[in-house]
Amino acid sequence: MNKKLVAVLIIITLSAMLLTGCWDRKELNQLGIAMAIGLDKGDDGKIQLTSQIVRPAAMEKQGGGKEPPYELVISSGDSIFEAIRHTVKEFDRRSFFSHIKVIVVGEDYAREGLGDTIDFITRSHELRKTTWLIVASDCKASDVLGVKHGLEKIQANYMEGILKSQKIESSSAASKVIDFIKTMPGEGSNPVTGVFSLIDVKSVPTEGTEPEQRKGLKLTGSALFKKDKLVGFLDNKDTLGLNILTGKCKKTSINVQAFSNDADSQVTIELIKIKCSVKPSITDKGNISFDVAIKAEGNMTEVKQDLDVTNLQLFEQINSNFSNYIRVTTDKTIKNIQGNMKTDVLGFGRTLEIKYPKSWSKIKSKWDDEIFPNVSYTVEVATCLNRTGLTLKPINAKKIGK
Repeated sequence: MNKKLVAVLIIITLSAMLLTGCWDRKELNQLGIAMAIGLDKGDDGKIQLTSQIVRPAAMEKQGGGKEPPYELVISSGDSIFEAIRHTVKEFDRRSFFSHIKVIVVGEDYAREGLGDTIDFITRSHELRKTTWLIVASDCKASDVLGVKHGLEKIQANYMEGILKSQKIESSSAASKVIDFIKTMPGEGSNPVTGVFSLIDVKSVPTEGTEPEQRKGLKLTGSALFKKDKLVGFLDNKDTLGLNILTGKCKKTSINVQAFSNDADSQVTIELIKIKCSVKPSITDKGNISFDVAIKAEGNMTEVKQDLDVTNLQLFEQINSNFSNYIRVTTDKTIKNIQGNMKTDVLGFGRTLEIKYPKSWSKIKSKWDDEIFPNVSYTVEVATCLNRTGLTLKPINAKKIGK
């Protein structure tokens, strides 16, 4: 065959390949962009999927309107994938999940285990592992997705805004799918994530209008898992202790009393730096214990009763109460987790594995249920108050003698 003819055929073939379209392309006007999904256990035992899908037409309208900017589509199936397929039975577009910001799971659904859910997420080419994963407490996940509050048009953005703000408030917890995956095997540490609950929100009326009652969301406490199954919840104070112990407490504020016998002598302290270290030890008899050491720094941001915090004796007393507050809080958290939850979300087992790998290999199978609930520990706290704010001595400063 002529060399020139061969060259021409090759060029034509390559050109034809470049002219082909994308075989798996998806037109935007054929997709329903989902921003959040909720997973519940249906009354029939099937998985109930709630998809929050954007209404493009409503988003384009100026000045708002009665039409909501999103549609809640509910479907069910024996698996998540089947439930997704069933959405086309009642919705005119195929759901697209690459833009999901939050995955909410109902309490009953979470107690049965999230193993299959995590498996589906990791296999999906649309769902991202950096998506927030939250548990709905005392309500269904569909109820959480149905709340319209805040300034955002899309409720998923409202939820994401709350979750991102947790870095300045350490009495709650929130995790992403990737964090859950890392601890789900339960190898010395178990998953923890945030909790959304419904609250009543009463608006402040303007002149000539009545106050409006509506539902809002509150990120409160934390949800504790044993491997992939939900075992219980911690309140705000225990969650603060948990965040301190696991090194996830960044900045927050706490209230301590200057005088133990006077509840009104309150001082607000902003935690600006806190570090926790856990050191395991095993005796010759095989007894396991943990030494917890916490170092914290804080600034006084508010002082009641015009207390003269420039007085060295009072200043040291406040610092001592600051230390005692952290010690009591973390001790209560450990006792609650050991006695009631019986799941090592503190990472004690992980520190034991690192220092004593051979011993850990022998006990890891019975760590959560038998050993962890009974291990002994000590908590030592060292605190430092750095500043008293711009005001040193109040105008009507009171003396220490009361």
